[in-house]
Parts: sequence; C-alpha cells; structure tokens
Amino acid sequence: MKKISAVRRKVLIALLLAPSMFLAWQCIESPESFIAPSSDIKLSIPLADIKRTVYDMFTKDTSRVKVSAADNSYYFDDIQAGVPSGIDTLKAQASPTSNQVTLGRFSVPGLASTNQQVTLTQLGLTAITVPSGVPFPGSSVTLPSTTIDQSTQFDFVQIFSGTLTLSITNNLPLQVNFTQPLVLKNNKTTAPVDTSVIASFNIGLVDSLKSKTVQVDLAGKFLRGALRTGALGFSTVTRTGPFTIQSTAGLSFGFSTTSLVADSASAVIPSQPVASFTDSSITVDDSVNVVSGTFKGGLFQAKVTNNLGINVGVRLKFSNFVSTAVKDTFTVDRAISPKTALIVPVRMDTIQIINGTSASKGTTMRFSASIYTINSGTAKASVTLNDFVKAEFLPQQPFVIKSVTGKIKPTPLVIASGASGANLGDASSRFQGQFTFDSVRIAVDLGMTGGYPVKYNMRLVAVNRKTGAKDSLTLPAPLGQGADTTLYPNVGNFAFTRIQLGNSQGLNQFLSKFVPNFPDTFYIRGSAMINPAFGSSTIYDSTKLYTRVNVYFPLKIGIVNGSARDSISLPKGNFQDLAKSVKSGKINLELENGIPLQLVFRAQLRGKLTPSSSYRTLLTLPTTGDSLFILPAQVDANGNTTSPRYSSFAFQLSDFMRKRDSTLKLNDAELFNLADSLYFQIGIITSSDNNAKTVKLRQTDYLRTRMSASLIYTVNKP
Repeated sequence: MKKISAVRRKVLIALLLAPSMFLAWQCIESPESFIAPSSDIKLSIPLADIKRTVYDMFTKDTSRVKVSAADNSYYFDDIQAGVPSGIDTLKAQASPTSNQVTLGRFSVPGLASTNQQVTLTQLGLTAITVPSGVPFPGSSVTLPSTTIDQSTQFDFVQIFSGTLTLSITNNLPLQVNFTQPLVLKNNKTTAPVDTSVIASFNIGLVDSLKSKTVQVDLAGKFLRGALRTGALGFSTVTRTGPFTIQSTAGLSFGFSTTSLVADSASAVIPSQPVASFTDSSITVDDSVNVVSGTFKGGLFQAKVTNNLGINVGVRLKFSNFVSTAVKDTFTVDRAISPKTALIVPVRMDTIQIINGTSASKGTTMRFSASIYTINSGTAKASVTLNDFVKAEFLPQQPFVIKSVTGKIKPTPLVIASGASGANLGDASSRFQGQFTFDSVRIAVDLGMTGGYPVKYNMRLVAVNRKTGAKDSLTLPAPLGQGADTTLYPNVGNFAFTRIQLGNSQGLNQFLSKFVPNFPDTFYIRGSAMINPAFGSSTIYDSTKLYTRVNVYFPLKIGIVNGSARDSISLPKGNFQDLAKSVKSGKINLELENGIPLQLVFRAQLRGKLTPSSSYRTLLTLPTTGDSLFILPAQVDANGNTTSPRYSSFAFQLSDFMRKRDSTLKLNDAELFNLADSLYFQIGIITSSDNNAKTVKLRQTDYLRTRMSASLIYTVNKP
C-alpha cells in the first residue's frame, strides 16, 4: 500500500518556488528601494496513490481464509476439534456370592489287626504222640470273653461301608468244631452304655492244620473303640493214631478290617484325597453382560471358612477369571487349619474375564469350591459327612472396567464440546452491514472410539462474542440415514460420521440472525446415549465421543448497505508560511474500482489544532458533506470481476482563504498542514432490484485511489 506523500508534496512546492525566486533575483535590476513583483502560479501536486486489494483485507487470517488455486477466489475453511466427551467410568457392581462344599463320606483306618493265641494248656491238652490204631478222644472247651482296645485310633466310627474278617488257624492235628458263633460287641460301660453286637461269626468245623476266614459286613454299624468278644465254645473231634500233638500246637484267632468308609467318626483321620465339589455362579453385574473384559480397578475377597475340626486342602476356582500374571484360570489353593478362615484379597486389575455366560441381561461367572484333601495329623478329631467348608466371593469395591466386550446398559453422555468460529481477518472489523453467504456449509463430525451405536440429541450453538448474538440449530441425522440420529461406529477403524448443515437445513436463515456480523464461535451442546438398543460390541474406558465443526464457504459476499473504513498516516510538516500564499485551488480524486461492489466515498483529514488539544476532523471531503458514488467493476455471470470502472471527482476549494477556526483563525491550508492522517469510508450499495447482489471476491480485486491538488499560489505577495 502507498501512503499520501506529504513530504513529496512539500519538497515539490519548494523546488518549484526556488527557481522562480532565483530567476527574479538574476533578471530584474534592483531599484533604489526594493519592490518584489507579484505573480500567480498554478501548481499540480500529487497527494496520494493508494491501491488496496482484497488480499490486503484477508492476510491476517491466512490459516482459515484461503485462496483457490483454480481461480484465485477466496474461501473460508476452518476445522476446529471440540473437547472429546468421555463416558462416565464403567463399573460392574458384583454381588456377594457364597457356597458350601460338604465333606461327604471319608475313610478311617478301621481295626488294627489283632491275633489271639489259644495254647494246649488252655485247651486242656498236652503234647503227646498217639500210636497207630489208638483212638484219641475229643474234648469240649469254652474260651472266656476278651477285650479289644482300639481307642488310640478311634472313639467311634459310624460305618457306611466296610468288612470285618475273622481268621482262625488250627495248628492241632485234630479237627475243631465251633459249636457256637463268635460274637463281637461294643464295650462302652459308661453312660450311655453301649454293648451292642457288631458282628457274629459262625465258624463251624475247622480241619486239622488248616485256617479258615469268616467275613461280616459292617455297613450301618456304629463301631466303638472299646470292643469285647463273647465266650467261645468249641470241641475237638476224636481221631485214631498215629499222630503227634506238638507242644506249640494250638489255635489262633485274629480280626482285621478293610479301610472303613465313615459317615462320622471321632478318630485319627489319615491324609486322604477327597472329591467334594460344588459349583455356583457369581453375578458380576445385573445390567452389564460381559463376554470378555479387562479391569483397571476394583477389589474382591476370596474367603474360605473351614468349619471342620481337621485340616483341609481347599481349592477355589473362578472358571471365567484369568490371571494376567500366569495366563491361566484364577485359582485359590490353600491348606486351612481346623475352625479357621482364610481371606485372599484379589485386585481386579490382575484379572480378566473370558467366556462370560451370555444372558439377556447381566453377567454370571462360574465359581467352584472343592475339598481335595483332609487329615487330622496324629490326633483324633470328630468329623461328620455334613461338615462343610464355606467359600465366599465378597466384592469390596466396584469393578472398574477397562474394556468390555458384550452388552452394556444404555449409558448417557453429556456433550459440551467447543469450537472456534469464523474469523474473517480485517473484513470482520472493517465491513459493517448485512452479510449473506452463498453456499455456506457447516459440517459437524462425530466419531466414537467404541463399537456401540450412539443416539444423539444435540444442537449446534453459534455465538458472536462481540455483539452477544447467540442461537442454536438442531443437528439432523447423518447423510443417508433419514431421521435416524444414531451414530454407527466402524468397529476397529475409527472414522468420523459427517452431519451436513446447508441451506436445505435452514443454515442461511440461522446465520441471518447474526446480521450484520458472522458467528465467531461454534460449539455443540446436548446429550448422547451409548448402546441405546442394548446390543453387543466392545467399549473401552478410553472410549470418547469426538466432535469437530467444519465451517466452509466461498467468499461470495452479498453486502447490503455496508461500509468499509480505513485510514493512513500523513507525515507532519510545516507549511505555515506557504499556506498564507494560497489563493485558490481544488483537490482531484480518481478512483479505479476493480471490486465488484458499488461504493460511496467520503474522506476526512484528521489531526490536532494544538499539541494539547483533542484529536478531531479538520477538513471533510467533499466539503459539501455529500458522498461520492463509485461504479462497481464489471462482472460476469458467475460474479467474477472482468474489468475495473473509473470515477473522477474534483473538490473546489473556493473558500480556502476563509478562517475555519474562530479562535485560532486558521484557513484550509493551515488546517491541511496540521492533518496527520487521512481517514476514508467506503460505503457499499447494492442494486435495488435484488437487495443483496451476490458476487465473488478474488484476492486480485482492488480499489485504487489517486488524489492530487491543483493550487494557485501568489508569489512575492507583499
């Protein structure tokens, strides 16, 4: 841009005057008393040559106001990302769960093996050799009752299954015939007394030098640790010699049992495997259906209470929980002392869920507890098949979900996303009037990083912060979705879905509410519902709804009675003496309008009358106070400039010599000399038939202003 060259003006005047004065001194003979001749000189002085292009108006906003490479036309394009709206923390509220695993039947060792010897003396016999053909008569014997003490191994056993075996060995060379059964009884003599029969063995005939066994089923028997056998009667059978009865000969009796399976016992319980098992379900959440998931927070306790009076080995297995450390099913495997509890805290960020049970609503996980071994050490303990271990799943904190595949309940989002609006560079401050925009497009882009559909109810809010104007427009459905305002994310491939706002959506009418300006801020307000139909997909704790606002329009600006203002500085000078010599003059204005707008023009010279006075208008051009009409550039059918229009004006300064200021008594030239800036206002006029003619502004469109002064000076005026 060029500024009015006040220096050039002053230097030129000085150069023109100096030769004249020099010639006057050389060519005129000096009279006795010097009288300088007077002469009127006409001078033409250039004052300004200013060219302002449309480019100059928009260079302050090159990031948004851009130039089309195709035709050098301007367009505005701004994409502003809003603040992402994150979902509230997804939490699964698990319910406490417990189950009991009963011990069931167990094993006890049974009777310790016993062996009772009956000697020849007890049988009433002696060692003897019986000659051949000599008969040896038989005899009858009754053995007294005997006690059997098993109390070091058990006090009692309620037997579910087992057998008791009586073994008899006959070392005599004689047959022995047991004429009555051998009875085994409990021998508890203190209250409550128990002498019930446990077993009765019918032995019968035992051949000489032979053994015989007799078994009795103990199922259902209540076996005491103190036992007694009844008196046993038998007889030897007559035999004819020869044979010999050795001194070591006799009878032996022994009891043995298989391992006894017990329903209850007070006994030394040997270490043994147990296959007691129970399966139950954990309700992780009654509203979130988790097929698989990871967690970033939460805590539960795995608690096991051993209600048995013996040591137990317990295994808790969470079939759908996988430990992230070992990559295997999460299991608690512990040995627990009698009548104690074990609490194992489990952080959910060390757990992930796999293969959750699919349900219409809610999530359940398999939870099993088992007793796999028991023992009482060396001490006796009382145990029943109904004794149990209690296993508990006790949530301590909500499970904070990091990611989940499955169904989440419809989850609301509050949308409060902002984006800055159009900033049209100098145009926004210099142009005033009604703006209309041809082909304005505002697009709202929505993108969801999770795989669930999102149904939105949002409005685009526009604000002009300078004027306070504010309005909103309901966001329609995305293109191609009719009235369905649902965002369907592309799972695994994040992409924005565009909601297009144009004239067909009432955008021009919406923007017209901001005249004579344009919104400088856009933001989005409203709400959205994630997974409104309770469908299956995947979501993360980092899932966010992203928004951005894209404002685009070619700068085809229809301006109704608007105006553009600008000012340029004038260097200060000192024309006090020269100003007194001005006789008359005029100011010439030539305007070359390469902008496709009809203009009206006025200008003011501004400055201070004194250094301490206020800034003010010193001279107005035209001096009549009227405005100058400037023809618009020629345009084609598309609104593009094809050639400029020229307008010329002259301002007669016939009153240049009159004093304009009553106090300081300054004339126009003196006021002009005090001016330090030229302020001009270009008004815009549109044709009356269409009210807002649409044209296209290009960066090369311009307005050129040439200003000069034609002045008549009186030289050597006394």
